[in-house]
Amino acid sequence: MIEVLKARDLIPFLDIAYQGFGAGMEEDAYAIRAVASAGLPALVSNSFSKIFSLYGERVGGLSVVCEDAEAAGRVLGQLKATVRRIYSSPPNFGAQVVATVLGDEQLKASWLAEVEAMRKRILAMRQELVNVLKEAVPGHNFDYLLKQRGMFSYTGLERCAGRSPARRVRCLPDRQRPYVRSGFECQQRPSRGAGFCCCDVSTYQSALSPWERAGVRASCRTKTLPGAL
Repeated sequence: MIEVLKARDLIPFLDIAYQGFGAGMEEDAYAIRAVASAGLPALVSNSFSKIFSLYGERVGGLSVVCEDAEAAGRVLGQLKATVRRIYSSPPNFGAQVVATVLGDEQLKASWLAEVEAMRKRILAMRQELVNVLKEAVPGHNFDYLLKQRGMFSYTGLERCAGRSPARRVRCLPDRQRPYVRSGFECQQRPSRGAGFCCCDVSTYQSALSPWERAGVRASCRTKTLPGAL
C-alpha cells in the first residue's frame, strides 16, 4: 500500500482508536510507523476514549507528518485557524488526565498493564463466543472469529427468512441483548456494557433460532471474513 501511495502521490489519513486492544500497544501502531519511516506525509488521528476509559471527555489528537519543518509550520498555522473557528478552547480535563498518566513512568506502566489486561479479556471473550457457537452448531468451524482482533467480530451470519441476526437478537429482553449491528458484527466489550461479558455469551447462543443456525452453516462454507480492529 505504501508503494501505491507513493506512486499516486496520495496523503493517507490513518485512524487508530483502539490501540492496544489488537495485538498490543506497540504492534497495533505498525502501519503508522511504516508510513512515517517511508517518508510519506500523513495525517494520524488517535483516540484515548477507549484505552483510557474517557468516553465522555472526547480526548484524542491529530498528528500531521510533514516533509520538513517549513511545511510543518504552515500546517500548524492552518490547524490553529481551523480550531479557532470550530471550538477555540476545548475542555481540558480529559487531556490533563492523559498527560498526567503518560508523563509519570509508574502511572504509565500501570496503565499499560491495565490495557493489556483488557486486551486479554477481549481475547478470552472471543474464545468463549467460539465455544458456545461450536456447541450451537456442532461440526462447523468458527475459528475465523479467533483470527479477528479488537472489540468487534464479523459474525458470518446471513440474512434468513427476511430477518437479519441483529433483528433476531432485538427480540431478546434489553438486559440480555448482545450488541449486534445490521452489518452482522457483534461486540466484545472489555467491561460490562452493550456487548458480551463472561456471564451473557450464552445469551447470544440462545438467540440463534434453527433458521439462523442454518445461515451459520451456509456462511461457514462460503465466506472468508476479514479481521476487525
